[in-house]
Amino acid sequence: MSKANDPKRPVTSKTPSRPLRDINQDAMHDLIIQIPTMAAAVRAATDRAGMTAALAPIMAQGAGEQLAFATTLGNQRDVVATDAADLAEALAELASDKAAAKEARRSVIRLRSAGFRAGVTVPRLIVARTETPEARAALTFAQAWASRTRERSEVQLAIAWTRANGEVDAYLLDLNIWEGHIHSTQHVETGTLRRLEREHLTPMREKDHFTWAEITLPQARGLIEATLDQGEWRKTEQHDPEWRAQGDALLRRIQTDEVVADQSVHALLLDPDADAEEALVNFWGSWSFGDYGLAYDLLSTRHAIRERETRDDFINLRRQWIEEAHTARIQIGAVTPQSAEQAGGLWLPGTAATTANRQNYAFFWSLEFVESPIAGQMPEMPIATIANPDTGRHWFWQAITMEREAGGWRLGRIRDEGLAAQSQPIDDLVKRSDELWVEAERAAETQPQSQEASRETSLKIFALAQESMSRGECALMRLMTDRPLHERLHDRAIQIAQWDRAAAITQRMLAHFSDKARLFRDLSSLDFRKAQTYAEQNDEANTLRWLDLAAAAARESLALDRNAEVLTILGELQTARGELDEAETFLRESIELEPSVGAWADLGDLLMRKEQSREAVSAFESAQKLDPASPQVRWRLGRALEMANRPEEARMVYEDAITTDPEDAMAHALLGNMMMEAQAYEDAAPHLERALQLGLVSAQLLLQLGFVAVGRGNFDQARSMLDQALQIDPTLEPQVRQILAQVKAAEDATKRRR
Repeated sequence: MSKANDPKRPVTSKTPSRPLRDINQDAMHDLIIQIPTMAAAVRAATDRAGMTAALAPIMAQGAGEQLAFATTLGNQRDVVATDAADLAEALAELASDKAAAKEARRSVIRLRSAGFRAGVTVPRLIVARTETPEARAALTFAQAWASRTRERSEVQLAIAWTRANGEVDAYLLDLNIWEGHIHSTQHVETGTLRRLEREHLTPMREKDHFTWAEITLPQARGLIEATLDQGEWRKTEQHDPEWRAQGDALLRRIQTDEVVADQSVHALLLDPDADAEEALVNFWGSWSFGDYGLAYDLLSTRHAIRERETRDDFINLRRQWIEEAHTARIQIGAVTPQSAEQAGGLWLPGTAATTANRQNYAFFWSLEFVESPIAGQMPEMPIATIANPDTGRHWFWQAITMEREAGGWRLGRIRDEGLAAQSQPIDDLVKRSDELWVEAERAAETQPQSQEASRETSLKIFALAQESMSRGECALMRLMTDRPLHERLHDRAIQIAQWDRAAAITQRMLAHFSDKARLFRDLSSLDFRKAQTYAEQNDEANTLRWLDLAAAAARESLALDRNAEVLTILGELQTARGELDEAETFLRESIELEPSVGAWADLGDLLMRKEQSREAVSAFESAQKLDPASPQVRWRLGRALEMANRPEEARMVYEDAITTDPEDAMAHALLGNMMMEAQAYEDAAPHLERALQLGLVSAQLLLQLGFVAVGRGNFDQARSMLDQALQIDPTLEPQVRQILAQVKAAEDATKRRR
C-alpha cells in the first residue's frame, strides 16, 4: 500500500488559509506526525495549564500554520480521527490565535459529524470574583431557597439578590454538610427571579428529585457556615475552583452584623414525608458518620437530651468522642415494629405496632469503633451485647419510640435492651433465646404465596434471629463458661451468615476454654469467610484486612497443632493473598500429612494461577480419585485440561459431568464457552442458555450469550444479553462496546447486501 492510501497516516489539509507557498510545510508535516503524541498529552493533563503545555508545538507556530493545522484536524479519519478530535477540542478553547480557535471548533463539528467525538473536556477558566463595597450595597436580598434533603447530609442552596435595574444576581451552591465540603458553586446573572426559577431551580429540582423550601438569608448563612465548620473540623480542603474564586465575595455579602446565622434551618429541611423507620435509620447513620447537627435535629423536641444539652454542646461532645472512637461501617441488622404493650418483646405480623403519632421499634445494629471513656457521657450510647476484639465491631439491641411532630417523625425514647436484659433471670433469657430461634426455623419452613408474603416472612425470620442472638449474648455475659450456649450461638451466627459475629463468639471461647488450636482454626475459617464476602463486593481494602486476620489466627493454630486441616487453610489464605510459593509449601505439606480432596483441589487452583497446567491437571486428577462424584473437581479438571491445550479431553470431562447430572449448570456453561471459542455458536447456545435457566446468572455468562447471539445473527437478543451483563458488572463496558461494534458492522453489512 502506498503512503497516500495508508488509512493510519494523517492527511494534510486541502484548504490552507493562505497560499501554500507561505506556509512552512516542514513544520506542518512535523505537527501532523505528532497528532497522536500531543493528543495523549492533552488527555493526561489535569488542568488548563497542562493542556496548554501539551499544545506547545502548535502554539510555537505562526498564525497561518496554526490555522492550517486546525483545518487539517477536521480532515482526519480512521485511527487518527479520535486523537484529532481531542486535539481540536483543546485547541478550540486554548489556541492563542482566535482564527485558529474558531477553525478548531469547526473541525470538532466536522469530526463529530463523521462519528468521532472528543473524549476530553477542557476545564473552564476560573476568574476570581471581586466586589466593591459600593457594588454590594447596591444589591437587595430578594429570596433564598434550600432543598428539603438535609437527611441526605446534602443540600442544594440558592440565594438571589436584585440590582437597582431589577436584574438578578444569584449564587447556586451544592453543600455536602457531612463531609464539610462545598461541591460546586455557580454565580448566575439573569433578568428576573422567574427566569432564575425556570432556567436553574426547576431543572435542579427535577434532576435530583426534591422540593425547594423558601428560607431567610440568616438561614442560608447558617447552612454555609455549618458546612464550613464541619469542613474545618474534618480538615476538609475546599477543592471546588468556583468556590475558591468566588466564595469570599459571597461570604462578604452574608457575613454582616445584620445577618445572624440561624441554624434552625436544618430541621426545616428534613423531608416531612419520610416515614418513622427512615428517620430512625437516618439518626443512627448520621450519628455514626459524624453529622451530629443532623442527629440532634432528628431528636424529638421533648427528648431528654435536648433538655440537658444545647445543639452546639451535643455536636462538640460527640466530635470529641468520634475523634477517639474512629467509627466505621455501621450495619443495620433489623428494624422491627413493636406494639406499645411489648416490653422488649418482638413484633409479629398482626400485632398493633403504631398509634397515630407514635411508633415503637426493636432496633438491632452494629458499629466498629475503639472504646473511649467519653461514651459514658452520651446517654444514647448503648451497651454492646457482644464485641469482636480484632475489629472493634460492637452489636447492639435497643427499643426506640418514634414520635410524629409538625416537621415529621423524630426520635423519642431510647431504651437499651441489652442493658435491661441484665436484670432478667438468666434462665428466662436463655429459654427465650432458644424459643425465638425455633420460631425463626419454623417460619423458614413456610411457603409464602406471594412476593409480599415472602418479604414479610424474610423480615420476620431475620428479626427473630436477631433477638435470639441478642438475648443469648446477654446471657453469655453471666454464663462465661457455658460451652453449649457458646456453641449454639456460634452456629446460629453462621446460619445467618454473620461471620464476624460468629468470630466474636469464638474470641469469647478462646478466653475461657482450653482447646485453643481448634478455636483458632475455627476463627481463621470465619475470618476467611468474611474476607470472601468483601471480595464479592470488590472491596479490596477490607478483603485484605480480613485475610490478614484469618492468616494470623491460622498461624496461632498451627503453632499449637501442626495438622493437615490448618495447613490447607493457610494454603488457601496465602493463595488469596497472592503469596503463591508459601501457599504451595503449606498445601504440599498438608497432602503429605493427610491427603484430602480440598488440599489437592486447592493445589490445582494454585498451579493454574502459576500457569503450570500439566501439574494442575495431575492435582485435580488426584482430587478426583478421592471423590469421583465431586462436580467442583470435575469443572476444575476440565479447565486445567483446556489450559494444557487438551480440548478433547476437557470436552469429555464436561460432557461426562452433564451425563451424570443434566442440571449441572457450571458444566453446561464451561462446555458452552468451549464451543463459543471454537466459533461453534449453534452448539454453544443451548448449553449457555441451559446454564442460565439453571440459575447460573453471572455477567460473564450473559456476555458469552451476547457474543454467541451475534455469531448466530440474533442481534436483538445480543443487545438484551449485553445490557443485562452491564447491569450486573459495569466494568465490562469495554468488552460490551467491542461486541456492539461487531453487531453494528454485521447489521451494516446485511443492509448493503440488501
